[in-house]
Amino acid sequence: MKPLRVAFLAPEFVTEMTGEGGLASYLNKIAKALMGEGHEVEVFTLSERAPQRMMWEGMMVHRVGPVENFPMRLGRKIMEFMPRLGLAKSVGSLRAANGLAKALEDRESQKRFDLVQSSDLGASGLMVGDRPWRSHIVRCSWAADLFMETDCRGMDRDHRVLSMLERWCIRRARGAYAPSRCIAEHFQRRFGMKIGVVRPPFVLENESTSPPANLPGRFLLHIGRLGRRKGTDLVAEALLRAWEIEPQITMVWAGKPQSPAEIEKLLNRLGQRRSQVVTLGPVPKPQLFAMMKRADAAVLPSRVDNLPNAAIECVQHGLGVITMRGASIDEMVEDGSSGALVAKGDVAGLADAMVRVWRRESKWVGKGFVRPGILEEMKPKRAVAELLRFAGLGH
Repeated sequence: MKPLRVAFLAPEFVTEMTGEGGLASYLNKIAKALMGEGHEVEVFTLSERAPQRMMWEGMMVHRVGPVENFPMRLGRKIMEFMPRLGLAKSVGSLRAANGLAKALEDRESQKRFDLVQSSDLGASGLMVGDRPWRSHIVRCSWAADLFMETDCRGMDRDHRVLSMLERWCIRRARGAYAPSRCIAEHFQRRFGMKIGVVRPPFVLENESTSPPANLPGRFLLHIGRLGRRKGTDLVAEALLRAWEIEPQITMVWAGKPQSPAEIEKLLNRLGQRRSQVVTLGPVPKPQLFAMMKRADAAVLPSRVDNLPNAAIECVQHGLGVITMRGASIDEMVEDGSSGALVAKGDVAGLADAMVRVWRRESKWVGKGFVRPGILEEMKPKRAVAELLRFAGLGH
């Protein structure tokens, strides 16, 4: 295959963040995987810095700001005078999408792309025009209605409008895919939209180093954006039950809380045993990887997810995962081989799995861990081939 020129449009990238978001991390990995196969990659991302082009680790990164047309300017002015309309995020996303599309158009006046991939997040590819010389596809990074209903028990007017814009972005593209069957099937079931499934590549970008100081001698690990979506409340409830059987169980929670106040409430519910849960906040990847090598198992009972980096990194490091069915993580954890699967919402089952690990009764822990087959699909060369095949550019 001849080398291709590939453009990614997204609201975030690692060059603009102090910590990596899930989408930013994925883009970094797929860009490097494509370049490893000889393709040329450019990234167009929203930035609070002055718009510019720069080279970063072998790829050109375009820092882009919002660009208004007259209707958007009018919408912004209306928002300023009538904030009760509550559509500021939707109007802001339109301005950002327009900026990304304009930057792409300017670049293509100099050099065309064979493939453009945008994200549904923030409807970042909504303004991308159809061009005969290239394919435009959308990666479904989330399902706003599903995630917001889980996080906030519903959506306000602004998020409902933005969700519709994101689905419009998906429908306008030549094709759309999600990394998990969970999200692809949700779009089909709820909106009648045909969404493919293309697994992301996995590349270990940072070698492990020494873990954080003062870790327990043994511990179970709960990581990610701590909150309701990731099932942190379920972990706390299961832990209370598990302590009735195995009072020595200790845990480490690592990640940025979605709501610090809510996490503090959960910790307070643990009572006198609160000291048996070590909370670390966000942990740099090298230290996180070192923690994975020390932990007995990871406990990741997400209510809804989209093949999260935390779960991928755990199984890649040989750390078994306790999780619940139906939230995408079960697509990569094979019950009894690389972790334990329990029914969605089954706190008693979650507690039982934690106890069995602590008692060393689970055969999949440590040397008994068997790498799940999905990791073969996520090898960079295969992931690139599947992406290009989906876009109609592969064999």
